[in-house]
Amino acid sequence: MKAYLIGGDSREKYLAYQLERNGIEIIHPEQVDRLKDKKVDFIVLPTPVTMDRFTVKATEGQRKVTLKEVLEIAEKGQLVFGGMFPAEFRTELVEKGAIVADFMQMEDIAIQNAVATAEGAIAEAVYMSNEVLHGQEVLVLGYGRCAEVLADKLKGMAAKVTVMARREEARARAWTFGNDSSTFDDLSQLEKYHFIFNTVPSMCITREWIDRLNRYCCIIDIASKPGGTDFDYCSKKGIRAKLCGSLPGRYAPKTSGELLAQKIETILKETKGYGYEEMPF
Repeated sequence: MKAYLIGGDSREKYLAYQLERNGIEIIHPEQVDRLKDKKVDFIVLPTPVTMDRFTVKATEGQRKVTLKEVLEIAEKGQLVFGGMFPAEFRTELVEKGAIVADFMQMEDIAIQNAVATAEGAIAEAVYMSNEVLHGQEVLVLGYGRCAEVLADKLKGMAAKVTVMARREEARARAWTFGNDSSTFDDLSQLEKYHFIFNTVPSMCITREWIDRLNRYCCIIDIASKPGGTDFDYCSKKGIRAKLCGSLPGRYAPKTSGELLAQKIETILKETKGYGYEEMPF
């Protein structure tokens, strides 16, 4: 089998190595004049697929490939792997008959990705701050997959974790795992937190919040770009804050890449022999 591996970060290097070990020929855009010059069985795009909704996400030195070029080579019945496909791009691929396999909509991959994201977020916090996490008051905003894993790991480091969530069910779940919980309306305790981890992809750490924070607070925002923090105002007030994207690719590329390769191989085996209209996902 042959596959195009387009764009990506360090994760894709390990992904490619794993697939090649199992007999799949990996073709990179840099190896051909035009993508159309090679026929492939499937296409692998990065996670996220794009940062600008125009080109496939790539690192320095990689050939820039547009989403339009990917559409031109996609064929009916062909699997296209990647993570966080833009809705319009996904629709266009499906209209061509391609089969979109979005890693971030696969529960097992999303959970495994949350582990790498949580560990990366903690590494960023330790690097940015001049304090230990042990014994510190820590606030986690949101309680989805990543936040749940993150809160658990912070507790394991003996941090005093409070989860701030909008849904009562989420707050109750956080409480059952031994965390304190709070609503977004309660700003009375903000000054006590030395670390804030945001997972909410909408503006929540506003000027009103930042004015209440203590000067030593460190904010790690792992929400989708542009995050949920007023970074300009943080800078003005001397509060350390950072938007941390693609943490699995930076802190656990080998683990993350191998997990994606294993998922690709599993899907290829599961879908072998299926017709286009019969795909089991």
